[in-house]
Amino acid sequence: MGIKIRITISPRRDDLIVDVLLAALLTEGEAETVREASLHTARDRGHELGVAEGERLRSGRLGDGEYAGAIGTG
Repeated sequence: MGIKIRITISPRRDDLIVDVLLAALLTEGEAETVREASLHTARDRGHELGVAEGERLRSGRLGDGEYAGAIGTG
């Protein structure tokens, strides 16, 4: 019996990319370049989304077809 590994790549979310870039442009200043602001904003947004997803999974509110994948049987 071997180890099973499942990797999924979420579909690209252009709305998130736009949100990150717009926030970076609005927060860029003397202390931070647009590139640095983009990385900072992307890290913050990623953390927020990760926390929200963790809470969703812990609360048991899984969508159609997600249960099997969440417990590793799908």
